[in-house]
Amino acid sequence: MRGRTGELQVKRSKEEVIRVGESRDGWLPPAGGKNDVLTSSSTRSAICSFFVAITFFIFTGAPRGQDQKQPEKVGNEICMSCHDMEPVFSRTAHAKQECENCHGPGSAHVEAGGDLSLSFKVKPAKLATSQCLSCHLQKLKPQTWDTAAFDRTAHARGGISCVSCHQIHPQRPNFGLMRSEERELCTSCHASTRSEFLKPYHHPVMEGAVKCTDCHTPHGEDTRPHRRLVVATEEACVSCHSDKKGPFVFEHAAIKINGCETCHQPHGSVNAKLLRRSEVHQLCLECHSRTQGVTGAQPPAFHDLRTARFRNCTICHREIHGSNASPIFFR
Repeated sequence: MRGRTGELQVKRSKEEVIRVGESRDGWLPPAGGKNDVLTSSSTRSAICSFFVAITFFIFTGAPRGQDQKQPEKVGNEICMSCHDMEPVFSRTAHAKQECENCHGPGSAHVEAGGDLSLSFKVKPAKLATSQCLSCHLQKLKPQTWDTAAFDRTAHARGGISCVSCHQIHPQRPNFGLMRSEERELCTSCHASTRSEFLKPYHHPVMEGAVKCTDCHTPHGEDTRPHRRLVVATEEACVSCHSDKKGPFVFEHAAIKINGCETCHQPHGSVNAKLLRRSEVHQLCLECHSRTQGVTGAQPPAFHDLRTARFRNCTICHREIHGSNASPIFFR
């Protein structure tokens, strides 16, 4: 045996010398005759053909020249022979549709003995949602216009589909085909929000007096994530707190710029009136200070914060949400 750097020469017979590449561990293929597997041209051709066929099968799903049989519809009677529906399903709008209008042709599913190929539980969320929207986008009403924007929402981007929240084949009567009670359904994902509803001061969601969808719209996303707007650019808050709606001659800039959440925590707080700070002056001085670039003016010099009355700004500035009489929100 005789070799150079990067290659070796293997003398297999007096008439034949084959040059092969050197491997990292020094292994060399065993010498053989004219029928050697690695040196036979017919074998190499067969191996190449095999890998070409495998590559084609991976990218096309079927061997070349062989057509796949497309699944066909089998009808509701075949579906119902295996799948038992709860009596409440017959009273829903979906019961008027054929099963295969939503799930697709079922002949392959039947031939396979009932696999999961037609179940939305194993399909990508976007595919399940697009199937639902194929009907629900065509029957939109003015109050449900936001359904068309679902693909742009945080729910859709997070892999949430229609069937994550809605039960298409309900087992009991439920408004909106919800899988469970609304507050339980929402807080099953939004666990941190559930903890906020347990704080001393909170909106009565867990008590059932307020629903999540009173303030949020799960099917659309506007200026803020899933915030339900009343009209134009107004906050959802004023649908209940109508006395804060305005318009006012003198607007509070903080509300117009950042909204109610500038001062309040909407889900729950340890402070009265859902305020973000325990004392009112701490909240006001976040804007009304010497800090450059803030919108509020600095309090006058006689406002001695060491005195209790000056630490409760709303004793004097009572109309803090807006006023029609005083630019500094006096009564």
